Amino acid sequence: MGEQEDVRAAVNYMAGKAEKIIVIGYSFGALVGMRAGCGNARVRMMIGIGAPVADMSFLMDCTKPELFIHGMLDELIPVEKIEKLIRELPEPKRLIKIEGADHFFTGKLGEVSESVKSLVKEYLPI
Repeated sequence: MGEQEDVRAAVNYMAGKAEKIIVIGYSFGALVGMRAGCGNARVRMMIGIGAPVADMSFLMDCTKPELFIHGMLDELIPVEKIEKLIRELPEPKRLIKIEGADHFFTGKLGEVSESVKSLVKEYLPI
């Protein structure tokens, strides 16, 4: 609960500074950010990087873009589990798989960064 309050506080802060708010989280932070962002009208889209699949049922009723970046060699959250979750989610949704990336995206952070930029440009053009 405390982590979700942190996300809400960050969104409240950004609300006065930006018109397009995106919540992006990594691993457990993806779960927390997406949970807090889904119900917040000011959040336009959410990106989960290396997101866990446990307890993501709240996304089933979320109509915002739910975008995921996942490592093909993630040893903590196998890519097959995130693929199954994505199949069950309503649109809009998207999964970008990073070849050769583990859970920490070792040596692949540039690809993660480019993927985030691509998703933002596609789903929230200027």
